[in-house]
Amino acid sequence: MNLSEFVVGKDDFSLLEIRDSGNHIFHYFFYTKVSRLIKQFVLEQKPKVTTLCEVTLIKKGGKFTPRLRIWKRDESEGKAATSRIKDDGEYKSIKAGVSLDDCHEAFWALINFLLSFNDLDIPPSTFAVVQTADRSFVQRVLRTFNTSEVQELLISAKKDDVNNLYAAVKQAKNKQALRELSSLIERNATELRFQEWFQENTWAFGIEYLKIYDTSRIGIHSDSDFIAQSLDGYHDLIELKRPSTELLKFDTSHDDFYPSVDLSRAIGQGVDYLYAMERSRNELEEVDQITVLKPRIKIIAGMTTSYSTEQKRALRLINNGLHGMEIISYDQVVARAQKLIDIFSTR
Repeated sequence: MNLSEFVVGKDDFSLLEIRDSGNHIFHYFFYTKVSRLIKQFVLEQKPKVTTLCEVTLIKKGGKFTPRLRIWKRDESEGKAATSRIKDDGEYKSIKAGVSLDDCHEAFWALINFLLSFNDLDIPPSTFAVVQTADRSFVQRVLRTFNTSEVQELLISAKKDDVNNLYAAVKQAKNKQALRELSSLIERNATELRFQEWFQENTWAFGIEYLKIYDTSRIGIHSDSDFIAQSLDGYHDLIELKRPSTELLKFDTSHDDFYPSVDLSRAIGQGVDYLYAMERSRNELEEVDQITVLKPRIKIIAGMTTSYSTEQKRALRLINNGLHGMEIISYDQVVARAQKLIDIFSTR
């Protein structure tokens, strides 16, 4: 299969984004899962013939209009094709093809006309948010979102029930947010940027935290820390370090691992923060309605993707020995968030 092909029914529509081809007029879909442009959508694959739809997006006035070309590729060997065209430097065999460039407006007018009939038995789309009868409702919802990116996420959400519309949008936005987090980790972004991400995406902690406050309320304002309200109504501290933070060092004399200087400093800082929070307990409860009782702290720092079994074991033992603290690596945050998305995707 050509690298620019997307198999409908197999590949994930929610991972497609619109990207510029380079000339700012022609745009294509970009499959973020494998980092490649998608020009052809495979509709059907048979031993001798593959049916494809080529989609080109033309940008006009900030919007995109799709241009389609339906064609069949001859997969048989030793048999002359009806025609051959050059694509990305290679010739491909065309058994039959129809371009809709010159009549795309009439084509979409026909499609919209057919979709307007509730009595027509049109195959349901597995990636549509709602059915045709609810189109006016969807349009009203779309107008409440002020960015084209959010609208695209709504359109691509995999739900078919209006009652689940909010959950569908939330799920799609969470997927996009997780991709943003992975990008921040890859760039080793600043602690402040990670703080902004977590403040907007408390869902990444699961149902453990409901609301976030800044640490200026306890007199320790920092760009990398915040107070989080837990499900039971009490409040904990979150301390953020960068993904590049070293967590463990190896002691050759004892043949084991121990906390690095950076991690030890973060732990010490966390102890001071917990003390400051306990010290400000009365003021927090009276002025800010922040309830403090044996607060805990989570230190998010470093990466453990390349850790050996011994290193993972050492970090777990360190966590077990800490009182009221937990060290979580960024890849563990991503894994937990992805697990949440996977759970709700199967419902």
